[in-house]
Amino acid sequence: IEDKDPEKCHGHGVHSVREEEPRPQERFAFHVRMCQDHSKIESEGEEYPTACKHDDDVVDLISKGQIFYSVEKSGKILRWNPLENFFHELMFSYPYWNFYKGALSISGGYLAVAGDEGIVYLWDTKRWGNPFQLKKSKHRITSLIFSMDESHIFTGNEKGVIDAWDVVYQKSIF
Repeated sequence: IEDKDPEKCHGHGVHSVREEEPRPQERFAFHVRMCQDHSKIESEGEEYPTACKHDDDVVDLISKGQIFYSVEKSGKILRWNPLENFFHELMFSYPYWNFYKGALSISGGYLAVAGDEGIVYLWDTKRWGNPFQLKKSKHRITSLIFSMDESHIFTGNEKGVIDAWDVVYQKSIF
C-alpha cells in the first residue's frame, strides 16, 4: 500500500511502502522507506531499513521466484531476498560501465545486462566474477531475452536489428 502523503527526509522525497499486517509466515510487519541520499530514515522515533542501496538510477528489476536483482545504470547489481527481511548483497560493481536493461535465464543460472555500445555482459550467477562480454555492433541494445533452454540470448537494438548469441561459446550466431 503506498502512502498518499509521503514523509520527507531532510528535504528529500521519500516514498513509503507499508504492509499493515504480517503475512502468516512472518512474525512482524515490515516497512520499506526509499530515499536517494540516506541508507536509513528515522520516522516517529523509529528507524526503518531502506530499499535504496543504489547510487544511481535503477534501470531494471529482474526476478526469479522470490529472489530478484536490481540493476543500476552505473554498473552495480544487487541480489535481494524478500523472504529474509529484504536481505541484499552486492553481486557486481564496476562504475565505469553503464547498464540499461537486463534478463535472467529461466533457471536463474545466467544474468545478462545490456551496456554501452551494444555490449552484452553475461554472468554465471553461481560464480559471478568478471562477466563475458558479447559484442556485435555499436548500436544500443534495447531488449534482451534468454531462450527457453538457456542456450541462447536474443537482443534487439535501437536500429531494429535482432541478434542471437550462443551462451556456452559466447559468440554471435546471427
